[in-house]
Amino acid sequence: MYDTIIIGAGPAGMSAGIYAGRYKLSAAVFEATSPGGQMLLTHKVCNYAGVEEDTSGFDLAEKMKGQLEELKVPIIGEEVAEIEKRGKMFVVSTQEGKDYKTKSIIIATGATHAHLDIPGEDELLGRGVSYCATCDAKFFEGKAVAVVGGGNTALESAAFLSKTAKKVYLIHRRQEFRGDSVLVDEVKESGVELVLDTVCTEIKGKNKVDSLMLENVNTKEKKELELDGVFINIGVAPVANLAEHLGTKIDKKNYVMVDREQKTSVEGVYAAGDITGGFRQVSVAVGEGATAAYSAMHYIKNIK
Repeated sequence: MYDTIIIGAGPAGMSAGIYAGRYKLSAAVFEATSPGGQMLLTHKVCNYAGVEEDTSGFDLAEKMKGQLEELKVPIIGEEVAEIEKRGKMFVVSTQEGKDYKTKSIIIATGATHAHLDIPGEDELLGRGVSYCATCDAKFFEGKAVAVVGGGNTALESAAFLSKTAKKVYLIHRRQEFRGDSVLVDEVKESGVELVLDTVCTEIKGKNKVDSLMLENVNTKEKKELELDGVFINIGVAPVANLAEHLGTKIDKKNYVMVDREQKTSVEGVYAAGDITGGFRQVSVAVGEGATAAYSAMHYIKNIK
């Protein structure tokens, strides 16, 4: 029987685990993949207070993981299949067929990559199609690539790829970018070619990416770009299936609804990080994770 089980080991989940450990709660973090979440895709964390600019998302994730280890809060490498509420207790069932009991739940399942949903995207995944520039840039040294998107992730990816790729195109469906102006300036100074007012209609290739089909949203003019890789950074979709099945209220964009204490509509269940929507930053996720653990601690004291 745990005091709290945290689902997801991104910055929100690991922060919740760290605070739970500090509060002397019996806690466990469940993460089927590598701890760090979307933070692992950031090649340089440059807006987190007190962190040096040469720190990568991977480095920061490793430090958080180390704090959990010091506090003896385990990261259990199992995928959660279902959460069931039984009175004042919850049962967390994993794909491995194991059940874990807990008094409270902190959902920090984050978000996953949004897809273009165009021909060739799924077929060429891992063969030129990627959602992570920091993960896969090394495979495209000296080659031509395109980044699709207009937010901070797309801008960061384009600037990062420009250091090693032969040619980088940044394709965005509008004239204006959603990302920070400092990142826009960095991209413009890096030599990335901007392809604006343009959408992607197809990724072509047999065994690998050969080209990208484009269409101008205003003129409807079509053209084909010969490329070796396509990096898709058009946003994220919340991973809310567990929360939804548990009965927590979900908004129209599928984000879990919480109050200022990170409480959901289900007693004893809290949510933190990208799963709650809002400003997608490591600092925000860490703060929400800390708040969720604090709220869970008071809830556990009251039910005792």
